[in-house]
Amino acid sequence: MKFQYQPLAAAILALASMQAMAGDSTSTQTQVGDGNRAEVIQSLTNNSSVTQDQQGDGHDAMAEQSSADNSSIEQTQSDTLNAAYGRQMFETDGSSVQTQSGEFNVVHSDQLEGIGSASSQTQSGSENFSFNYQQAQTGSQITVNQADQINESFAEQITGSGNQATIDQTGTLNYTAVYQADHDRGEVSVTQGGEVNEAYASQSDGGQDNSIGITQDGTGNYIDVWQSGEIGSQSTVEQSGDGNALAVDQSFGSDNMVSIIQQGTDNVLKADQFESAASSTDHFQSGERNETYTYQEGAAHQLSVSTVGDDNRVEVSNWQGTFDGGQFGVGQSASLTQDGNSNTIGLRQDGDGNSVTLTQTLDFNSAAITQDGSTNELFFDQDGSENILLADQSGADGSIIGFSQGDLNNVEAAQSGSLATLQVNQIGSSNQVTASQGGINMSSIVNQTGSGNQAFVTQQ
Repeated sequence: MKFQYQPLAAAILALASMQAMAGDSTSTQTQVGDGNRAEVIQSLTNNSSVTQDQQGDGHDAMAEQSSADNSSIEQTQSDTLNAAYGRQMFETDGSSVQTQSGEFNVVHSDQLEGIGSASSQTQSGSENFSFNYQQAQTGSQITVNQADQINESFAEQITGSGNQATIDQTGTLNYTAVYQADHDRGEVSVTQGGEVNEAYASQSDGGQDNSIGITQDGTGNYIDVWQSGEIGSQSTVEQSGDGNALAVDQSFGSDNMVSIIQQGTDNVLKADQFESAASSTDHFQSGERNETYTYQEGAAHQLSVSTVGDDNRVEVSNWQGTFDGGQFGVGQSASLTQDGNSNTIGLRQDGDGNSVTLTQTLDFNSAAITQDGSTNELFFDQDGSENILLADQSGADGSIIGFSQGDLNNVEAAQSGSLATLQVNQIGSSNQVTASQGGINMSSIVNQTGSGNQAFVTQQ
């Protein structure tokens, strides 16, 4: 459906209004029937308004305002196959409100070179399409509400600061995409309720203090978040329901933060911070058979992962699997906590001055930790039955310190490098420690309490 600047021959009513250099102007258009067109152009008209109301099928509504302050566009369409287009240029405190009800409708809003502009779009029905574009805006807002099924919403904010985009979708098979580029203090907020929905959000081109927040409630949903070249930005993502998946990528920036919550079954989480510094990621999963994959490269990153539930798996690696990635760089830290049955952790750190804190509670937990570099630390606490820890450190001045409390725990540690330190305390029955240290000035301390314990230490 196209917007054209000429009368529509088949229209029941075709109305065009042009107002120039006239403040406090008002244009109101009402059309009933099918295939009508309404057009209004206002320029240099402060405190002016356009109101367009169309009822029926196959309508076009177009309103344009330029070089004005405190002006407004309001477009309302009902039924099917309607299209509404609003455009505001060089405006201060301008507003555009577009409302559509029915199916197969299209709504489009452009706001260019303005301050404090607001665009609001509401669509109810199925298979509707919404598009918002703001360029060179300061302190502006985009708000979109869509209800029912198979709706799509796109929002773009290019070059600006302090802008906000809020999108709310409810239903099934809906899709949302929000882009902010070359932005400071921008905010993106997306809420989806229903089944098999998708949300995509991107902030890029060296902005700072930006934020993305996405919430999905339902079954089989997917979230994809990208923040590239950002400084001091954050992503907060939450999914509740079955079979959800999400991916978050923060690369080429610094001091960024990711916070992810998944509650439900069969969830998959992927987070990546690549060639960045002093960034953090915090993951929480609750439910059955959850999986989390994390990759960090740079300096002074922080990772916190907590899983509560059955059959959870944590891999601090790239998205391809165990030990193909991990935390690469210096001064990295990881805190990994599992509370549930049959949990698994795999983590690799490559660099100097890194640390891992591992806590596992309850049954059938296992952990494999690899650290390559000097002055790395591993602190562990396994509390439960049949836990297994495999730890491998290569480099000088490494340390492995921790506790195994419970039945059938097994610690296997290998350290290569001078000044290595091993301290293991096991309390319970059938525990076992197997340790190998290679280098000079090494120390090993093993304390076991209970029956059936075994300790094997080799230093060479």
